[in-house]
Amino acid sequence: MDALPGRGFRRTPTTVLAITVGVAIAMILAAAAYAYVQDKYYNSGDLCAHCETFAGYDASRQWNKVYRPIGIHFCLQYLGTSCVYNTWDNPFIDNRTAFNDNAGCWDDDTVGSYPTTCITTFPG
Repeated sequence: MDALPGRGFRRTPTTVLAITVGVAIAMILAAAAYAYVQDKYYNSGDLCAHCETFAGYDASRQWNKVYRPIGIHFCLQYLGTSCVYNTWDNPFIDNRTAFNDNAGCWDDDTVGSYPTTCITTFPG
């Protein structure tokens, strides 16, 4: 690049393009570092009445979800917070985010639930 007396360097279109591409790549890598993947922590199982299952590890979460037969009262929770209850939505989704917490789903009914699939997210 050519130096201009007292004014620093002149930016050519190639320099501007290189800077723009560099910033775009840095932003993509940063976003990928915070991407989330799904985790089926209970997959098509028979969850007994008043039983619960957990993801088994602490991680940041975007949501917690359960697929189960409609009409069975369920609770979705993060262990550090309270339950969100639902009977009629399938899938039933808890859209609360959680930081470094364990996800769980609980059959809060007098009958078992089959099939039941509990899914959450964690940073990937």
